Amino acid sequence: MGINLKTYFLYQLEKHRALLIRANRPGYNNAKQSQAIRAAKILDAKVDLLLKKYLEHKKYLRPIYIGQFQGLPEGNLLYKKHGTHSIKNLRYAQTSYSNNCIFVAIANHEEAFLDCISQKDFADNGLTKKDIHLPSIPVNLTDFVTENDFDLSSIPHAYTYDLEDNNLQ
Repeated sequence: MGINLKTYFLYQLEKHRALLIRANRPGYNNAKQSQAIRAAKILDAKVDLLLKKYLEHKKYLRPIYIGQFQGLPEGNLLYKKHGTHSIKNLRYAQTSYSNNCIFVAIANHEEAFLDCISQKDFADNGLTKKDIHLPSIPVNLTDFVTENDFDLSSIPHAYTYDLEDNNLQ
């Protein structure tokens, strides 16, 4: 079963400013390839719309995609229902999985970031310390947007938790 999964997408906005978008991918039945494809398309549509809405009155910004993280980031702010502007001390690092797979954490300095990836439960992310390419990269200010910050009802199944449950109805 592909689980309902919070996914974080990081974009560089300016030299020391970034945008972090959190959106949920609906769960799906692994035995049904069409559901896996639909879940990915729903997630992509959510991220595209959230990025568009965030940039609506910021036409001067040209976001550059850095990567995405699926897992449990370090930092209580990253679990809030709604996003916030100007998170300080976000750090990210590339992983050995691909250029687009990153790990994100709120950490004041490199040593704090190292503490995050050295915790015993860090493997819950599906990553190990050796998967992280150090040093981490700091971002001074990060705007954080979640799917609860904007209306996504124009996207079919945007608020579906699990596509398999949806098919049963």
